[in-house]
Amino acid sequence: MRAALAIPLFLWAQAAAAQPAPPSAPPADPSSPEAARSLPVAEVPPSPKAVSMAEILTRSQEGVSVSVLVDELLDELAYQLSKEDPKPLSPMAVRSVKVSPNLRADLALSAETRLQARLAKTTQLVQIVCTDCRSLRSRVENGEWVVSMGVVRQADLKQLGEELGARVFLDVDLQYLPGPQDPRVTLAARAFRATDGRLLWSTSIRADETTAAVLRSGHKPMSREEQILELERKLEGHSRFVQMLSVGAARLPYDSPKGDVGGETFAYQLQEAFGEQQRHYFGLRGEFFLNTDRLQVAIVEGAFSWRATEKNLNWGELRLNAMAGAVIGDTAQTPMIEAGFDYIMRFRFSLGAGGLYIVPAKFGAFDLGGFGLRARVGLNF
Repeated sequence: MRAALAIPLFLWAQAAAAQPAPPSAPPADPSSPEAARSLPVAEVPPSPKAVSMAEILTRSQEGVSVSVLVDELLDELAYQLSKEDPKPLSPMAVRSVKVSPNLRADLALSAETRLQARLAKTTQLVQIVCTDCRSLRSRVENGEWVVSMGVVRQADLKQLGEELGARVFLDVDLQYLPGPQDPRVTLAARAFRATDGRLLWSTSIRADETTAAVLRSGHKPMSREEQILELERKLEGHSRFVQMLSVGAARLPYDSPKGDVGGETFAYQLQEAFGEQQRHYFGLRGEFFLNTDRLQVAIVEGAFSWRATEKNLNWGELRLNAMAGAVIGDTAQTPMIEAGFDYIMRFRFSLGAGGLYIVPAKFGAFDLGGFGLRARVGLNF
């Protein structure tokens, strides 16, 4: 009897073990609206793209907080408003500060307070605090009860401006755009007249173009306005030249009983910048080598340079040079080539060094030719 019961129980257990396990629920997509509602913004880990943008803005740091980015944007906004005539923009009240859904909602009030503090310190604008602009309002329209935040109708805005004494209202929009290619934080602002809504001033700023970011990291990206000017310059055929006046010393290979000859050098260099990022330079270089006792020659070269570093307001730039030309004297002339570098400090002076090779030729009673060295100090403009 026990054996008869054991066989069906054994077969039932084998069948149950062969059944597939019920599928588990797939993990929630962090980018889905449901996940965004279930997790607070502060608990969402920063994406690799956001960290990458922070590294661009602060090269010496591993990350940057949203608060720092907002401060940078507000600094630039206050700076731009400080360049405007305060009379048509005063008295001014901040009507709204809007933030994107992926930022904390209480950031809006904090950004408004920080903006008002900066405007009071850096501009001559007369400011008015608009508490009604953030109040909840309810009304009945077409038999429906409507609740709104702040003033939404032009007639109400005009009446509110008359009650406060504000002639101009300012709207600010903060957005974090975590795009796959170019993540960024942007600020857009507009100032309009309270009586009729006429637009008086507007701007749009990216986080990596703010003054504070440039001062901290030194990285200076080309703004849209600079890109337009550069395109117009190219279309109109206008050249961009860089010049250098330099003095230095050189040691040239000279086959005389006294050995190589050393002397002072005086040079002028003119180059034209080209390329998408203005990293390449080509032009002419004229130089005079002076040793009052043994040798005086002129050097004429074609000079090509390449900027090896990114543009930076805190540090200089390194240019690598390759030159080819001729040494010209009273009795002979011979080809020569040269390679070296110039480190241009902020903003005019530079230090340079390099090596050269002169094809041997007789200058005076001895041969001039072989490998030599040079060093120089330059003034760039």
